[in-house]
Amino acid sequence: MATSMTTKGISKKELMNLFEKLSTRVDMLPDQQRAFVRLFLGYGKFRPIAKTAGVDEATIARRLKKIADRISSNNFIATLSGENNLPPEKMEILKDYFVRGLPMTKIAKNRKLTYYRVLKIIREQAKEKSEIRISKSETNSNNQNSNVQNDSNIEH
Repeated sequence: MATSMTTKGISKKELMNLFEKLSTRVDMLPDQQRAFVRLFLGYGKFRPIAKTAGVDEATIARRLKKIADRISSNNFIATLSGENNLPPEKMEILKDYFVRGLPMTKIAKNRKLTYYRVLKIIREQAKEKSEIRISKSETNSNNQNSNVQNDSNIEH
């Protein structure tokens, strides 16, 4: 079932229902994120998780909503399935973004690429799946932060 939504303004109960509905996708998350979602499903509240983690409840809510946005995206499943026959280097970039939830700046730094090269790869995939989910704030805030690095190891 292809689910696509935004979690902006979603209630705690709706967030729990979404995670329960998409439990097979939750199982596909990286270990730390999967454990985080399971803690939320177990407690049903942000406060005990926030207290344990030493962060504000709003931070916990924001992180869970970002995870929910990612797993409800068609790009999450498409990237995991590898159905697009892309070179392994591009697939890893897509997994970093759509599955692991890494910011594009971190992906660029880790893979020694320019921020703009990473953005292009992600946008191509998102366009193919008709789901451009790259926030304007991320692209605008990183325009100043991008370092020019060698990206010749990725096919153009």
